[in-house]
Amino acid sequence: RATLAEVVFPQDTTLECTAPSTHPDSTGYPRWSDSELLYGGGLCRFGVSHRDVVTSTCGNGIGRIIDRIWTVEDLCNGGQTRTHTQMITVVDTKPPTIVCPPAKTVRTNSGECLATILLDKPVSIQDACDPDATFIVSASFGKVGLGPHYYVPEGIHQITYTAIDACGNTSVCYTTLTVKDDERPIAICDDEVVISLNETGTAVSAARVFDEGSKDNCVKTLYYKVRRMDIGGCDSLNGDDSAITSGYQEWFDDVVFYCCEDVGSNPIPVLL
Repeated sequence: RATLAEVVFPQDTTLECTAPSTHPDSTGYPRWSDSELLYGGGLCRFGVSHRDVVTSTCGNGIGRIIDRIWTVEDLCNGGQTRTHTQMITVVDTKPPTIVCPPAKTVRTNSGECLATILLDKPVSIQDACDPDATFIVSASFGKVGLGPHYYVPEGIHQITYTAIDACGNTSVCYTTLTVKDDERPIAICDDEVVISLNETGTAVSAARVFDEGSKDNCVKTLYYKVRRMDIGGCDSLNGDDSAITSGYQEWFDDVVFYCCEDVGSNPIPVLL
């Protein structure tokens, strides 16, 4: 007949948390020869029982260690017993999946080259074992969280979304935030400019001469163009003919010309 020394206990095993069955039907029973020793007595009058000691390793029990303490009793030999601890480890090694929100474009605050930003939540976060997987957000402009974030500069910024489950597994996705300056510069004209003709009866004035503090919310260096509001004067001296567009044109240019025929026609309006 079988003896306690011939009993083979089930091996330690590691299971993923996705669908772990820790029942002995999956993790094994003590065996003798090729036969399982089942509960409540059976082959050769062995009594089999077990108790589990469970220790959580992460995620409030998502990851855990089960110390399964088996006891086999020889009912035909004075109730002698043999015990063995089988270690069943349940692990979570698979990261959650995360889908980032689409790229986002916002405008700068009025009169500023900065924006106030509220970032979007992820489209979805899914984890096979942790229904409460969460996320953190970091931005290349140095902020974390969804915001609101103040004083975000103009430009294209990378936003990093990191999903994390209760066992510390992580996955990352990226999107972009574009802070765009759609605000036009404010042109401020000098309300009176005196132009003197030279000995040839002409004068040329740079566009910047007519500026009196033009400004832009983002750009510090402004470029200026000017055009006379009357067309064709000074024998078409201000003409800037185009080979593509038929007829005579006067475009905004870096300079504007004056001549003797302008004398007495004051004021001569220009567009800056």
